[in-house]
Amino acid sequence: MPVNHHPMDAEWLERYSRQILLKEVGGRGQQRLNQATVGIVGAGLMGTPLILYLAAAGVGHLVVMDTERAAPACAAVQALNPWVQTTAVDTPSSPEQTTRQMTSWTVAVLADGEPATRQRVNQGALQAGKTLLAGWPMGPLYAMATTRAGHDPRAPCLLCAEWSCATAPAPPSPDPILTRLGAGVIGSLLAMETIKSLLDNTHGLWYSALVFYPGEGRYDAMPVQKNPVCPACCDHSHA
Repeated sequence: MPVNHHPMDAEWLERYSRQILLKEVGGRGQQRLNQATVGIVGAGLMGTPLILYLAAAGVGHLVVMDTERAAPACAAVQALNPWVQTTAVDTPSSPEQTTRQMTSWTVAVLADGEPATRQRVNQGALQAGKTLLAGWPMGPLYAMATTRAGHDPRAPCLLCAEWSCATAPAPPSPDPILTRLGAGVIGSLLAMETIKSLLDNTHGLWYSALVFYPGEGRYDAMPVQKNPVCPACCDHSHA
C-alpha cells in the first residue's frame, strides 16, 4: 500500500509545494496522487521516463512489471524520491495473473511493444475493471491511447484503439535513431495522461488516440470508436 503523509507534514509540503500551488493540483490533488497505486507494464525505453516522471510527481505507489528491468527501475525511483513506495514484479504470463495484479491498482499503464503483452494487459484491465493507458510502437511510428472499457460498456478497448491507429500512413524514409528516441517521448506523454487521469481531468484521450511521427516531430489525432466485432471487449460483461 502507498505511504500516506499528513497534509501538514513539513517535508511533504516542501517537496510538492510547486505542484500544490497549481490550481489543477492543489493540496487535495497532491494527496490523491500520494494515495494512488499505478501499475506500469514495461520498464524499457518507453517505461523508464514514465516511471521517473510519476515518481517525481509524487504518485504514492508504483508497481513495475518487467521481468528483467523492474528492480533497477524501482531502485532509480528510490534514489529520485524515497517517499514513493515501489514494488517490482515479473511480467505475468496469463491474463488471469495480470487481472490479479491489477485488482489493487488505481490505473494501469502499458509501455511495452510486445503484442502478446498488450493482449494480456488489455484483457486484464477489462476483467479487473480498470482504466488502461497505453503506448505502443507501430513500425517507425508510436501510438498512445486511454481506454475505459473495463468499467464503461460504451468505451473502446485497447484492441479497438490499435485497429483505429493501424490506418495511419507510415513515413517514406524513417530515421532509425529518431524512431528509437520516439519511445521516450511517448513515455513522457503517458506520464502526463496518467496524472490527468488520477486528478480526474476531463481532457484526456477517452475516445481518441495520438499517433506520433518521430522523424517529423508531429502528432495526428485518430478517432477511436468501439469496434462492433472486437473479440476482446464486445462480449465482455461489465460490472
